[in-house]
Amino acid sequence: QTKSETKVDARRLTREMGDDVKNARGDDLGEVEDVILDTNRGHLAYAIVNVEDAVLDIGAELVAVPWQVLRISGEDLDVTMSDDRLKQMRYERGQLAQLELRP
Repeated sequence: QTKSETKVDARRLTREMGDDVKNARGDDLGEVEDVILDTNRGHLAYAIVNVEDAVLDIGAELVAVPWQVLRISGEDLDVTMSDDRLKQMRYERGQLAQLELRP
């Protein structure tokens, strides 16, 4: 490998579908159901996570987790934001326009 070559750490997006998502304490939050792409900037914006009510107790089925707060850990995705902040990230199917795409 020469100095001008860069190793790309790449994964197929379809591989992330169905992955378990865990909070900072290692509790299971649910599974990745969908991924939102920011087409203006060309990067992943959110993972839509089908949550288990027993963990977050928010009365919602889905949360939109900003991709930048996710870390790949083996076969799982770890969330680096607090459960309190996650509770504010409720997402309803078909409400894509409500998501704020940040730089």
